[in-house]
Amino acid sequence: MSPDPAPGPLEGQGPWPLRRWAAGPLGDRAVLVCLEPPEMAGPLAEALRAVVAEAGWVPVEVVPTWGWLTLEGHAGARSASGLLGELPELLGRAGPRLGDDLAAGSAPGAAGEEAPVVLPVRFDGPDLEEVAARCGWSTGEVVAAVEAAELVVAFVGFAPGFAYLRGLPPPLAGVGRRPSPRPRVPAGSFGVAGGFCGCYPAAGPGGWQLLGRTDLALFDPRTPPYSRLQPGQRVQVVAVEQVGELPEDRRWPLVEAGQRGAGLRVLDPGPGLSLVEDGGRAGLAHLGVPRAGPVDPRAAALANRLVGNAPGEAVLECTLAGPELLAERPLLVAVLGDGPVWLDGWPVPTPGPVPVRAGQRLRIGPLRRGCRAVLAVAGGLASAELLGSRSSDLLAGLGPGPLRPGDRLPVGEPEGWPAGRLTFDSGSDPGLLAWAARVGLATPRARTDEAVPLRVLAGPDAEPSTLAALTSRLWEVDPASNRVGLRLRPQARADGPGGSAADTRAAGWTSWVPTWAARGQPRGVVLGAIQQPSSGELIVLLADHATTGGYPLPACLASVDVPLAGQLRPGCPVRLVPVGLAEAERATARAERQIARAVQGRYPRWPT
Repeated sequence: MSPDPAPGPLEGQGPWPLRRWAAGPLGDRAVLVCLEPPEMAGPLAEALRAVVAEAGWVPVEVVPTWGWLTLEGHAGARSASGLLGELPELLGRAGPRLGDDLAAGSAPGAAGEEAPVVLPVRFDGPDLEEVAARCGWSTGEVVAAVEAAELVVAFVGFAPGFAYLRGLPPPLAGVGRRPSPRPRVPAGSFGVAGGFCGCYPAAGPGGWQLLGRTDLALFDPRTPPYSRLQPGQRVQVVAVEQVGELPEDRRWPLVEAGQRGAGLRVLDPGPGLSLVEDGGRAGLAHLGVPRAGPVDPRAAALANRLVGNAPGEAVLECTLAGPELLAERPLLVAVLGDGPVWLDGWPVPTPGPVPVRAGQRLRIGPLRRGCRAVLAVAGGLASAELLGSRSSDLLAGLGPGPLRPGDRLPVGEPEGWPAGRLTFDSGSDPGLLAWAARVGLATPRARTDEAVPLRVLAGPDAEPSTLAALTSRLWEVDPASNRVGLRLRPQARADGPGGSAADTRAAGWTSWVPTWAARGQPRGVVLGAIQQPSSGELIVLLADHATTGGYPLPACLASVDVPLAGQLRPGCPVRLVPVGLAEAERATARAERQIARAVQGRYPRWPT
């Protein structure tokens, strides 16, 4: 059956100072707007934040780039179709405010008259010679061109403090991204791509061409405005012979200075990756700060509800296997995952509330089918906050990072009443069935080598031939996958029962983006967006994803299947199934109703 037709894009002219704009869905929870003139994206984002605050709405994210704006949900309109319906009113209110700011000379993003920020760079990058060859220059001419460029911060995105600098001369401005992003770029690396240059403030994945490195610290999460470089600031690159080293992996405190309170102590972190995660850092994507939070937010919410917590309380997310922990006081815990759990060496039933006495040892064993388990504790983990969240973020380097032996996890005071049981009925939904089997809530019905279906919607760079290629073959989860992104590599055989070119054309699966839009420019990206580098692999963005990206977006994962994507192990075969926006929103609504009914009853007593 063909997916529902994609909704037609919204288009408009004005209000001044906008000349024209167009908008369409980015997945089923966000909207992407292209606009002219492109330099108005940043100022318009500021005006939109003010408008939604005055109206009493709670914005999640408003992310500007050069000629693009991404809006991701707010209370009362968390769906893409809801946001599209309200967008004309939002722009109608924001336009006059922006015009007033411009008339008063107070609009953000305009190049200032203050002295430029000096950016020292040692030009010894691994891509310097290749970039010089592409430009037909010597490496010295590349360095001279960068030094002579009048650079201005266009916007901040991708990662905390990552400033996109415009002003490169041709042909340097025409150098594109790498065919596939590097899994790890050193902190301080200076690169160029897509008409911009900039520095990676922290180590992480990246696809820019690296020309050198700097030792200038560009982001401090403890001191507003956090980013050293702000939109509109001028920047002067200066070539130097030597630079210092920026910290590659900074570890932030797990416990506040002087914080007391018993909870759990780490005896053995185990062979997997265990991180504290809560609801995440919402509303900071325009600063380049990812939201983070659990890769499987559904499992975290259910585990929290089992012990009487709010869905966004801090939990422990364990990848592939969990730690051994010592209870420092009586606790009530719940583990959601398909692996064994032991208390003082004895197996305990899961899922469900488990009383733990002071001095007992809790261990989470290796997972069987899923990739991540969640440990929730009544009262929530009360570790230190950074930028309003207790979450650790692998891309940004925020939060305390992986657990280590001897770490102490304080636990808050319980407020809600724990539940008695968890009953999950996935019905006939294949995605929910596959997810439930991977968190121990259902008996597996499929073989481990059977392809897992992931529902996808057309992205802004969708074309019938591209989408047919994505959905008519099988994919395999790459071992390089992590919390930043699920990497899918094409399998040798291309006989998956996905969509066909005829299906995608019938569904209107073509790009809504008009020809005048700033194609090839970075855009704000969201959880579940699917990037396709020229190498041919796919990257499904997960919890720690960059806030902006420049690779094509042919499709987006339906939000109902984001938790399933977070549970897929390396080597798992995957089949992409095309759906329309209405179908994706209906599936999400059904899943949310089922989750609301899943936790029932009351736990009879507290541990003593």
